[in-house]
Amino acid sequence: MKKYIYLLTAPVIALLLFLIFPSVSGVFTLENAKTTSAFDKHTYPYEWAWIQKTYPHYNADDDVYIKAIEHVKRMKASQTDKHLSNIQWEFAGPINIGGRVVDIEFNPQDPDIV
Repeated sequence: MKKYIYLLTAPVIALLLFLIFPSVSGVFTLENAKTTSAFDKHTYPYEWAWIQKTYPHYNADDDVYIKAIEHVKRMKASQTDKHLSNIQWEFAGPINIGGRVVDIEFNPQDPDIV
């Protein structure tokens, strides 16, 4: 009877040790336990989009949008300094013709008048 108890407790102890110490190949710490793979099911769409957008070199500048906004602000400031924003635009058409248009007639004496 004691022989059967030893035979049953040995696999149970081995299973408990395996569950308590899952990392045999490396040192098990909390930092190692919290790491996830690069293509986890929750981050896969993000990683896929990042790979597509940064294809040739796989690097991206994190501050590119902030730099672009600052660049636009500098451009607007330089335009107000040079008075380029005071240029008046002249409307050159076309204007909307209301209703259903089947054909357009013109004046035979003055073809510039439609």
